[in-house]
Amino acid sequence: MKIQMQLPQFNHEPALLIVTAKQHGVFYIAHEGVLDKASVLEEPTKKYSDREGFFSSFGTGYTASGSVYEENKQEVIRKFSKMAAAEAERLVRERGVGAIYLFVPDYVSGEFNRDLPGSLKGLIRETFTGNYVDEHPFKLLEKIQAKKI
Repeated sequence: MKIQMQLPQFNHEPALLIVTAKQHGVFYIAHEGVLDKASVLEEPTKKYSDREGFFSSFGTGYTASGSVYEENKQEVIRKFSKMAAAEAERLVRERGVGAIYLFVPDYVSGEFNRDLPGSLKGLIRETFTGNYVDEHPFKLLEKIQAKKI
């Protein structure tokens, strides 16, 4: 899509906008007045049937039981973060990206920054904390423009 004239045009080098949440991410490439959705990643939430994963244990003097209906949230974040970092690296390599702008929730940013290769960390121009996955891309460009002023 064509970028509105009052927004950053990224004429000098392609920019990668990485917009992630816990299990969903969108990657945009902005260059010479055009913004393209380059990739979408999604790690679906696992659905468990009734009592799946139920366990019980009996021993002398005690009884224990429980079930694992949800994956550990931190494990889900870690798994998605690795996928997103690999996708970012692929896009930078294939598209010749010279700048990266991150839009990540605070609870994901530490894990994502750890998973990013060192060569990509040097390309990060700005990090915006919050969940921006459902925002229109022009709203993201407005945030970038506001930081530059």
